[in-house]
Amino acid sequence: MSKKKNSENKDNKRTGANSIALRAGYADQPDKTIEKEAKAPKDNVVTAGSSAASDEEGTKAEEKRPRTVAGVSVVDPGTAALEQPVPETRKDKFYRIMDTFGDMFFLNVAFVVTCIPLITIGAAFTALYTMTLRMVRREEGKILPGYFKAFKKNFFPATKAWIVVLLYLWMIYVEYAYMPVVDEGTYKVLLLAIGIELLLLSFTLPLLFPVIARYENTTFNYFKNSLILALQRPSVWLRVYITWLGLAVITFINPKILYYAWYVWVFILCSLLAYSSSLIIRKYFDELEEAQSQKTQ
Repeated sequence: MSKKKNSENKDNKRTGANSIALRAGYADQPDKTIEKEAKAPKDNVVTAGSSAASDEEGTKAEEKRPRTVAGVSVVDPGTAALEQPVPETRKDKFYRIMDTFGDMFFLNVAFVVTCIPLITIGAAFTALYTMTLRMVRREEGKILPGYFKAFKKNFFPATKAWIVVLLYLWMIYVEYAYMPVVDEGTYKVLLLAIGIELLLLSFTLPLLFPVIARYENTTFNYFKNSLILALQRPSVWLRVYITWLGLAVITFINPKILYYAWYVWVFILCSLLAYSSSLIIRKYFDELEEAQSQKTQ
């Protein structure tokens, strides 16, 4: 009978007796303690003063002892307000910012190295955005192992998308090359076609690699979804577009600026731009995923 009772007591702790254990304060004591107290001899009579003192000492010990339910510590509601997280000091914030800049330095160097074979630029951009999207959520972990893991994982879908972009640019170049040798009517048609093609590319490319970094899909759907996202949220697209294009135009339009600023691109600027873009894109991705989860529910 005692074994059966013990098993029933254990089952009660797992199911619904937690609130009772909290009020009694004996959730972390075995059942044998209660049995010993019940079997104590009646001859051990104590005076009222000593019993009051022992009760007071027991109450103080009970207050000091942390209560547990099923092996899990339970914080007293009265003391929960005193255990609030310590606010971040200026020194801690400074160290965190410096740590982030150090991560971006190593991330930028890895990005530049993996871009050297031009065919891998798409995979490098995807891995870069994978890490910066994690960084803005403060879940990046180890930078270099995470980058190369993302590079390997997204190599084929990102490379296929990058090859499509290269072929698209080559088609635009061929049309541009034919413009001087055609008649006026064909010249206007080619000019209009090039303008539309560049407009489509400018809407699709800024969000293409963040989409590949975040989601799994087919190559065609990557381009389609990137264009749809840009048209749905033009403010997001415009900020990302200006973030990359503005500094690129300023740097590469003047050879002197490129001569003095090339090392900034090599060591930190690419990852800094991707990080800034990820801060903008993250909110949009979170809204999309929340809306999608509500639909599935």
